[in-house]
Order: sequence, then structure tokens, then C-alpha cells
Amino acid sequence: MHDRTGDAFASDDVRWACYATAMRDRPPRPLLVRAAALLPAPGEALDLGCGAGNDTRYLLARGFRVTAVDANDAVVQRLAALADERLTVLRSTFANLEFVLNGYDLVSAQFSLPFNPPETFAAMFARLVGALRPGAIFAGHFFGVRDAWNRPGTALTFQTRAEAEALLQGLELVEFQEQEEVIHLGSGAPHRAHVFEIIARRPEGTGR
Repeated sequence: MHDRTGDAFASDDVRWACYATAMRDRPPRPLLVRAAALLPAPGEALDLGCGAGNDTRYLLARGFRVTAVDANDAVVQRLAALADERLTVLRSTFANLEFVLNGYDLVSAQFSLPFNPPETFAAMFARLVGALRPGAIFAGHFFGVRDAWNRPGTALTFQTRAEAEALLQGLELVEFQEQEEVIHLGSGAPHRAHVFEIIARRPEGTGR
């Protein structure tokens, strides 16, 4: 169910190499597949932390126009090589990303948002919510405070259940699952994971 690779405390280059190797040719994330099925038709999608590109390619195959975002140069170069006119690839951190107000029918952030630092997380997520069109879907994950990566010195963001629910206020929750289990990283090392898995919809009639 959980699907993490690498070590959050490794260098970006090392983490990306581990991630790309582990994720190559895997199917799209099940959470994204369920979220996309809720929309009546494909539209504009934002893939935050697009990584190996599996989810981006899935969305393109479904007929979406996709803006794929990642802070890693190797990710951006690899996806840009697809040369699909429906694909825009941006190199940016989430904190610095200029979210398009009311710009998307689907925003996907599969195990990526927690890599935004705590000091900018709430403001970043508020802009993400503002990028959802009325009726649009958000599908993504938060890390919980009991996750093993939550230790002194981390730049990752972790939430309690109450904090996660507060961030989602104003959205209609379709799925909200809190999960704790021991998983294995791409390196094979065991890891205690604490995750909130979310599908939420911006209500209709909330204006543009």
C-alpha cells in the first residue's frame, strides 16, 4: 500500500536515482486512479512531485492536459523528452510554485507534499486549494507525526490528524484514511510509516 523509496535524508541526486530505479514501469498510484475516475471528463491536471513520470504518463493517456512539477533537474529533463503538446513540465519547489488560481480539474500530489518545509507548508497548501476549480479533485498524502522520518533536523512536514483535517477545511472529503504500518524502502530497509491518504473535492458553487 505505502510505496516509498530511498531515504529522505539522502542527497537529492541519490534519492532520485533510487526512486527512478524502483519506480520504473510501475502502474499509476491507485489513489490517483480512483481520483481521476471521479471526474466526468479529463481536463487540466497538476502533478506535483512527478518523479519517475508514471502518473503523468497515465494522465496523458487518459486525455488530460498535464502540468508536471518537480524540483529535480533529472526529472524535468526526462519528462520534457516526452515532447507531448499537452504536457508542460516545470522545475520548481512547491513553495515557489505560482499556482494558477482556479486552474485545475485535478491536483495530484502522491507522497510529495511532505517534502515541502514546515515553515511554508500551510501557505503552499492554501495556494494549492485555490488552484482547484469548483468540483475539482485533490488526491495526495500527508505524513503523520509518528512516521519514522519525523526526527530532529528534518526539513520534512508532518501533521497530526487534527492538523491534517484543519488543512482540508472547506473541501469535501471523499476519502480520508490514516494508515500506520512497517514498510520497506527501496533500499530494503524497514520503515515505520504514518500516512494520511486523501481524496477531496472543492465544492461546486464556491466561485472562480
